[in-house]
Amino acid sequence: MRQFLLAVSALALAACTTTQSKPAAEPAPQPVVEATPAPPPLAEYRNWDGTVTYGQPAPPSPPAPSANFSCWDGTSVFNSGQCPTQPSPVSSYSYGAVLSGNALPIGSPTDVGNGRTLERVTGGDGSEGFVIKSEDGTIVREFIDREAFEKFATNPYKRVVDDPVSTFSSDVDTASYAVARRDLIAGRLPRKDSIRIEEILNYFDYDYPKPRSKRDPFKPSINIVPSPWNAQTELVHIGVQGYEPPKSKRPPMNLVFLVDTSGSMKAENKLPLLKKSLSVLLENLESEDRVSIVAYGPRMETVLVPTPGNRTADIKAALNPLTAQGSTNGEAGLQKAYQVAEQSFIQNGTNRVILATDGDFNIGISDPAELKTFIESKRETDVYLSVLGFGKGNLKDDRMQSMAQNGNGVAYYIDSLNEGEKVFG
Repeated sequence: MRQFLLAVSALALAACTTTQSKPAAEPAPQPVVEATPAPPPLAEYRNWDGTVTYGQPAPPSPPAPSANFSCWDGTSVFNSGQCPTQPSPVSSYSYGAVLSGNALPIGSPTDVGNGRTLERVTGGDGSEGFVIKSEDGTIVREFIDREAFEKFATNPYKRVVDDPVSTFSSDVDTASYAVARRDLIAGRLPRKDSIRIEEILNYFDYDYPKPRSKRDPFKPSINIVPSPWNAQTELVHIGVQGYEPPKSKRPPMNLVFLVDTSGSMKAENKLPLLKKSLSVLLENLESEDRVSIVAYGPRMETVLVPTPGNRTADIKAALNPLTAQGSTNGEAGLQKAYQVAEQSFIQNGTNRVILATDGDFNIGISDPAELKTFIESKRETDVYLSVLGFGKGNLKDDRMQSMAQNGNGVAYYIDSLNEGEKVFG
């Protein structure tokens, strides 16, 4: 600091002794330069692939689809990215739906591009739907509803004076509700004959009082209320709750799964859904239970001999490789399933054949009356028959209901894994 002060003093003294110089010239005026405004921020574009670009006039186009990209009409797009335009008369292309009513007259083909036509057709069995044909008339894809439901007549009116006694049969089936739910979720009204009020009521739990012991197998709940639409009448509500034994006292089960492996079971909501649903059941079986699997399709075979229920890995190893192909030999499958059930019969246990199918018996006993007689004869051996229905578009509900009723069993329709868990959980 001291050195710095001495240097400043020396400079000041030098300035005082210096001779006077000429005054300095005025500096030249400088031009005024206006500030350049900042550029506007670049526009931000979020592209189809999740990336972000700035300042581009348009986001990049997605790449052309690969050769195996399938269009609505079954064709494949090869690097063009353009599918044929869907024809306006049809609102959707879900299999099994009779679409858009009479918008497309029967027998009037509509050009759908790519050399193909869409045609509304009816089958000899009363089925109705659409087919897509190639230029030479070959059917390349079809959307036909072949489902069948039993037709019911309205019950006649009866006067209490003439018929004072009312009788009713207990029905524990729930298939009608699941079928109706499937159709409503798909955006279409259920078919009239598919609605069975008793099965829709059966689907829900009403928490009725339960019998305390198996000595009282049923407990009724009766309510009488005034009719809201006629003051001169009353409504009677009768609920019946059956005895439910504790799980610890459940009798051992001898279950023979008769699995339809015909080609019609190939859809994801048929055989694949059946496998997932049965996996839920396997979690609840014990070593005293017995499980067998008989597969029927083009040929019949026993893929799993009677096996203890706790050997889950062995059961899945037999179930999972099953594939759908060919036609249906229902007669041979039923006969073999009953034979296996009788051979592994458990005295004082539950002995049951469980048929899993879309209901399409097209070989063997196809006549309903003959099939009924066959099942009734087997019922007398205390081996009962229950039926699981799968899929849409080909469901033969009328045949499945008849089989379950004559086999002293239950009919279910499984349209989702949630329903499978409800049935088997």
